[in-house]
Amino acid sequence: MKKFLFLFLFSFQISTENSLFFSDFIGNMDWNAANQKCMNLRMRLPSFAEFNIGKSNIWEADGNYQYWTSEKFGENTAWTFHLHTHNSIYGAPAYVFPITATMGVRCVSDRLF
Repeated sequence: MKKFLFLFLFSFQISTENSLFFSDFIGNMDWNAANQKCMNLRMRLPSFAEFNIGKSNIWEADGNYQYWTSEKFGENTAWTFHLHTHNSIYGAPAYVFPITATMGVRCVSDRLF
């Protein structure tokens, strides 16, 4: 794991999974704010498929189990990725929420800056 420092003294760890670079847990926010935060970091919200690749045991520590994906469902809703724990972490069915709801955020990139 590598630690980075970004503008405005925003630091987080990067987890590398199958050539994808995932940020640490960034916080809880609505979909538009999450999308903008990832873009500001030169990253993006992960797709549902990318979450399936990137889920790992290090994610247990942040205590958040519902994350925004990049995939919208209509104009005002988007898919979320839901994690369950039962001795390990695995993906559960996706859920659709209004983009104004507050969910966890992790960003992804296919290249390390």
